[in-house]
Amino acid sequence: MERRLAAILVADIAGFSRLTSEDEEGTLAALARLRTEVVDPAVARHAGGIFKTTGDGVLASFASAVEAVRCAMEIQQAAAQCGSNEARIRLRIGVHVGDVVVSGGDLLGDGVNVAARLEQLAEPGGVCISAAAHEHVRDRLPRVQFADGGEHALRNIARPVHVWHLGAAPTAHEHRAATSDRPSLAVLPFANLSGEASEDYFSDGITEEIITAVSRFRGIVVIARNASFTMRGKEGDAKQVGAALGAEFLLQGSLRRAGERIRVTAQLVEAASGKQLWAERFDRTLADILDVQDEIAGRIVAAVAPAIRDAEITRARQPGRVFTRSYELALRALVLCEEGVRLNDPGRCQEALDLAREAARTEPVSPRAFHAVAVASSRLSDIAQFVADAATRALDEAQAAAERLAEMEPDNHLAYYTLGYIAMQQHRGEDARRLLGAASELNPNDPHVARMLSWTESNNGLAVDAIAHARDALVRTPTGRDRPIMLWTLALAYWVHGDPAAALPYAREAVAGSVAYGQRYGVLVATLAELGEIDEARRMLARAEQLAPEYVKSRLEGKTWFTRPELAARYTAALRRAAGID
Repeated sequence: MERRLAAILVADIAGFSRLTSEDEEGTLAALARLRTEVVDPAVARHAGGIFKTTGDGVLASFASAVEAVRCAMEIQQAAAQCGSNEARIRLRIGVHVGDVVVSGGDLLGDGVNVAARLEQLAEPGGVCISAAAHEHVRDRLPRVQFADGGEHALRNIARPVHVWHLGAAPTAHEHRAATSDRPSLAVLPFANLSGEASEDYFSDGITEEIITAVSRFRGIVVIARNASFTMRGKEGDAKQVGAALGAEFLLQGSLRRAGERIRVTAQLVEAASGKQLWAERFDRTLADILDVQDEIAGRIVAAVAPAIRDAEITRARQPGRVFTRSYELALRALVLCEEGVRLNDPGRCQEALDLAREAARTEPVSPRAFHAVAVASSRLSDIAQFVADAATRALDEAQAAAERLAEMEPDNHLAYYTLGYIAMQQHRGEDARRLLGAASELNPNDPHVARMLSWTESNNGLAVDAIAHARDALVRTPTGRDRPIMLWTLALAYWVHGDPAAALPYAREAVAGSVAYGQRYGVLVATLAELGEIDEARRMLARAEQLAPEYVKSRLEGKTWFTRPELAARYTAALRRAAGID
């Protein structure tokens, strides 16, 4: 038996016996859909675990009270948006924070009993939480309005429990306002323009693939499928649709099929303004319909996730934008860290780390805060690699923060991505590859995971795998500020493969897209030197030295990322040839 503190969520259906007596088959089918399409995905998105389902009831456990309450609100909102039979189902949800016992796959103890009694006090469509849960969430969900329900004597509970109520599920717009610390996206059903109703299965299939794929990006709240699909044919007024679904961003699209050819278009729209943030068209043949569906969904998701992040960063800078304090600090930290890396500025990265630490202190159960600490400290370690003590301290802090993130959100791919990056910095090649492989399993649509996998494979001399992963990352990043690093990664993979001629165009383009980033010149210099273009190699090395003198000095001394000694020796020799040394 294991005893621990947990946030417990208990839910059941109000009037379940009456509903089954009126329409048993319809009610049971609606219940099954509600669980598979609403409850189970919501619990997973908020890093919870379902311990038990009994008839119409669900018992789930969370490491964070904030995530448990957010999950309860999301479930009620999605349930309120359902149509037909599902609309007749009203859930009651109770949330409590208390001591529980894990025994043989079951969850026991007073903590569970209190949550079950709270659920009975909840209004249909509402949520009832204990004072213990309220204490954890009241300052971290500042826009959620709780009604004081006073003290209640609960059956078989020794002492009275003070309770707080959230009313029946709010409108979608109110719900979004209450949980405004993460951007929300609704993927609307893609329109079938083929003129054949029989093709709806394909357009709906692409929509569902996109919803599933983008849900793996933990920083985005994805509106449930059954809610989004109620908007079929109503996509015209983005503001109205966004308000109805509680979504700040809408992904719209269409499909047209002619024979064995298919054209899919997609666009990301900011709901409030109707402004188009991104758009793309895909022309394919239907040699394998499922592969085409997966490919298009993956390409769209890879573009949409960073576009939403960029838009949210821009909006965060606007006056009047409301976030929790911790979220705002973490977001600012990530933006500042990105600037520090781009400008090779340790000062900016240190400032980013200070902000991230404050975010973690402000909300010690915030996954985003610990992600920001892990990112800022690992990037600071990279930039400060020439100062051994500073680099080691930063890397230790990054490791601890990433491990904490993995504890809070075991299915968050960013935790394993960061741990893999740290392992690579420590020259633990096999560990890096294993951890990055785990990140890829959790989210195969993040091009940065494919890029980092390629980088660590190049460092380990696994050139064929490195080329494949780098190509995947590049395909998923057709434009934007991340494209130069994807080009650099592919150039490195080709160089490791012993093909500097193939590496050269990618290395040139990578440098052209990031002329101020000195570290990105190394592969170009090594490639030019091996191809006998010594004069140009020397000019590029001189430019890199102006931008990042410590980096160039360390590389000429033989300090590299490579875990294979022969690659490190080859790389150093090429740079020294360009420098006129030896």
